[in-house]
Amino acid sequence: MKNKSVKGLANIAQLLNRGDLAAAPAAPKRERRDTNEISTKTAEKLHAAIGHLASDSQMVLVQTYVKAALRDAYNLGHADALDQNSQVERLLEKQYQKRTEVTMPAVVAGVMEQLGLSSMTLDLAHLATVFERNQISYVFNDDTNVMEYTMRPAGVDA
Repeated sequence: MKNKSVKGLANIAQLLNRGDLAAAPAAPKRERRDTNEISTKTAEKLHAAIGHLASDSQMVLVQTYVKAALRDAYNLGHADALDQNSQVERLLEKQYQKRTEVTMPAVVAGVMEQLGLSSMTLDLAHLATVFERNQISYVFNDDTNVMEYTMRPAGVDA
């Protein structure tokens, strides 16, 4: 059975093939408008609300102010998004660093212990491209909790 998203009684009825229950209303469509469209629509609303109290030159000035406010709000939102993106990147970098500090030594220690090695050297530049040169597959045994890895040169069939 395919995974289906179920939201609300009508959608549950649809999944159960019950046509006697009303279908869920479609979500309202949201249009993506640019700042010019928003400022034009806002100016029209302002003109309808206060146009009889203001001259044409005053209404042009109001529209100029609305456009400037939209530009400032857009720039602020863009700056906030860039800042949030930078924070996420810093957090991901910290997470990667911490995982590397814990995972890599654990794997190396396990390999060294199983092979009876007292020391081991890894060339990280060479390690970074290992998947370009090799194809690695593994099988996990649930009963013994053992992973068996097989490595072949890339492009060679099993």
